[in-house]
Amino acid sequence: FDCPLKCDTWSLVKEIAGASLLAAETLIKGESDVVINWYGGWHHGQRDSASGFCYVNDVVLCIQKLCQKYEKILYIDMDVHHGDGVENAFLFSSKVMTVSFHQFEPGFFPGSGKLTDVGMGKGKHYSVNVPYKSGINDSQFCFLFKNIINEVMKIFVPSAIVCQCGADILSKDPLGEANVSLEGYMNCVKLVLGLRKPLVLLGGGKIINTFL
Repeated sequence: FDCPLKCDTWSLVKEIAGASLLAAETLIKGESDVVINWYGGWHHGQRDSASGFCYVNDVVLCIQKLCQKYEKILYIDMDVHHGDGVENAFLFSSKVMTVSFHQFEPGFFPGSGKLTDVGMGKGKHYSVNVPYKSGINDSQFCFLFKNIINEVMKIFVPSAIVCQCGADILSKDPLGEANVSLEGYMNCVKLVLGLRKPLVLLGGGKIINTFL
């Protein structure tokens, strides 16, 4: 029910996926150090199904493309919802580390991303989940984000980064329950930019009635 089909759905999917693939290709060719697809970041899409307003997982396609050149990819997810589709895609991989900061409470979509979910097989400990309660504020979120990302950078040492900048972490978002300001949000994005790695910035959670 959250992924209704319309006559232009296929065109929308191609545009979003194509833009994220182009972003990855731009990094691979060395044409830019930072590439942005602000309409991308559809992180709930699964291998065989749409989910959570996400008809395609452009994030996974982008990361897979980047793997053609970069040995280790770090995926950072700021969206208020768990990046379940991306985590599932790389659950067994040690070449892609996924780090998701998200609200985790009974009844809150998608209901996954526990602290103890750390990956499987060769990918064990390459999935990092940072669940928090509703109402998290700037100081709390930025503290978690800064310390965890800095530690991950030291341990994993990625060669490229993909960051999903879901804006539904902002206060007053109709589907989120966080209390992060635009300033706090931007401070976290600036931290990622300051890591000075080849970087793809994607959008994510936003007011959905702008495109449905």
